[in-house]
Amino acid sequence: MTAHLGEPTASEYATRLQRLRDVLAQSGVAAALILGRRNWFGDHSLRYFIGYTGHSSLAVLLIEAGGRTEFFVAPDENRPCFAVFDDAETIYTDHLTDAVLAALRSSPSGDIGIGGAEGMGFSALDLLPRDLAHAI
Repeated sequence: MTAHLGEPTASEYATRLQRLRDVLAQSGVAAALILGRRNWFGDHSLRYFIGYTGHSSLAVLLIEAGGRTEFFVAPDENRPCFAVFDDAETIYTDHLTDAVLAALRSSPSGDIGIGGAEGMGFSALDLLPRDLAHAI
């Protein structure tokens, strides 16, 4: 991974993910879904955790308390962007909801935290795709 001027190092991304995993484990939450959409009003969740800024469509980061990290994004998002933390497995899919649900089914059971994509008075739950919200 190459860090750009002002961008965190791989070590800082790892520390951020570990802090979230620690909070999940302490809270008894199995995993967190971090949503990302291009949002000029402050959607920096994906950038904060893995350095990804290139999304123009919905992207989802799954972080399990136990350590697995997967990043789901549309195939057309395969283009240069700011540094992406290498330890997140990237899954390119046209069927984001199906892919995220399959990953959740293989995750340890428990509560799921949802965050990211907030802005202009909307919460992550307000912006969660309806089919994914219904399935969860």
